[in-house]
Amino acid sequence: MLAALAVSCGSEEQDYTSYDLFSINNDMRTKVTEGVAQLDPALKIAFEEKLENLENKCNTPEIAIHSSTQPYMDTDEYREFKKYILQHAPDSYYLLIDVFLSGTVKIGPFNYMFQDIVEASYPGLINKVLDRLEGATVEEFMMYYPQVCVEFLLEEMNRK
Repeated sequence: MLAALAVSCGSEEQDYTSYDLFSINNDMRTKVTEGVAQLDPALKIAFEEKLENLENKCNTPEIAIHSSTQPYMDTDEYREFKKYILQHAPDSYYLLIDVFLSGTVKIGPFNYMFQDIVEASYPGLINKVLDRLEGATVEEFMMYYPQVCVEFLLEEMNRK
């Protein structure tokens, strides 16, 4: 799947992360920033704690040695993180999008986690993204995938 290629490119060995290619338009960035600013501070704190727990677990030697995404996503910490986001959606999605775009999370397969969580709330959304980008070159796909994904996610959030 081309989405897997787009979200897995970039690594510490290459001295850049895939987030260097991520961009969204100013209107979407404003929506995310305003959405985060309006959230209850307790929601933000709990999100950050769960994310930190997930990050710590994913960087333990027994998890970090795997090249597959499954060991990361099979952790209690990931299940708890995902459950928290789904229970507090759509507000929690502002935090998830912000973290996704920031590139500050030190979890190798975080992009796959992002897709998994989005797909759990909005089945078919990732397929809509792929349909929109059909025919794109790999370079275009990598550049526009995050923007289109965030665009569709924000649209879905506004429908609820």
